[in-house]
Amino acid sequence: MRRRRRSVPRPLALALALLLLAAPLLAARYTPSRTILPGPLTIQSGQLLLPDGTVGAPAVSFSAASGTGFRRIADSVVGYVPSGGVDRIAFQENSISQDSGGEIRWTGSGNSPNATPDLILLRDAANILAQRNGTNAQTQRWSETFTDASNYSRVAVTTSSSGYDLLGEAAGTGTLRLLRLGSGSVRWHIAASGDGSLGAVTDNASDFGASGASRPRDVFVARNFHVAGFVHIQSALAYSAHVVTIASNGVSGTANGETLSGLRSVYLVECLDGDGCTVTVAETGVAAGAVVQIFNISTSGSANHNLTMSDAAPLHLAGALTLAASQSVTLIYVVNRSGDGNFYESSRSAN
Repeated sequence: MRRRRRSVPRPLALALALLLLAAPLLAARYTPSRTILPGPLTIQSGQLLLPDGTVGAPAVSFSAASGTGFRRIADSVVGYVPSGGVDRIAFQENSISQDSGGEIRWTGSGNSPNATPDLILLRDAANILAQRNGTNAQTQRWSETFTDASNYSRVAVTTSSSGYDLLGEAAGTGTLRLLRLGSGSVRWHIAASGDGSLGAVTDNASDFGASGASRPRDVFVARNFHVAGFVHIQSALAYSAHVVTIASNGVSGTANGETLSGLRSVYLVECLDGDGCTVTVAETGVAAGAVVQIFNISTSGSANHNLTMSDAAPLHLAGALTLAASQSVTLIYVVNRSGDGNFYESSRSAN
């Protein structure tokens, strides 16, 4: 008896055939979520195309820190994402940007960029660049020339607990330059040599302050004013008076003596010696043309408290001079052609 073969239904056979044909295509399109390669990945040609990624899952990341990496933010913009899940740095076509808390840091350790920084640049606010590092004093330098640490010419801005300095510096083959200041053009300079004096770049062309506005309040000078033109004084010219008290020498019948010194313009002299006081004036350091006035401020009416001045070098008087209480004399220091200087009497008063 013959067995009858069962045939596969045609619809099922067709489905199986299609499945067999599609299997290679499906395998080719399947991409596992993670592939571990046994070695380096080398692309001989073409491109490695990655997804854009997100701040939570950057397109390029690391097995030990999958939240840290790089992603595409926009056209021509690649972002760096640290583990915080936000873009911190953006690499653009011709610039690098970072968020408001970003810093540029340098360390003092070679080949150790992750060491403790000792120089930091950062943003303090809009349009404000800062250099700061906790309580450490900072310095910036701009070089004209630099060969090495022993040969340079530069200007430095330095901070310290002593103050804030703007300094010209040079060493070795470097040349110390003027420090210059101006608005629109250079007007003032500080000399690079000598006493570092402040001077005008163009002679007789710049002013301090202005009439009725922008005036300095007081000027304190240890030595001299040298004026080529006029001295304009709006209010009174006040001389700084120096009070001198001459004590008694305790010797009956002998007047006590005093040499007036200190380069003063006005001396207010009080004589306490019952035999009177003799007075002369020191000429050390006195400039030609200096005017000196001497006033006797002793108690009025007491003849034995007079000031006596002799007509002898360095005094050139109209004659022997005795100043009673409230009387005065005016002297002018004159230097002749031979360099010899003396105080010449200009006037005396008997008040």
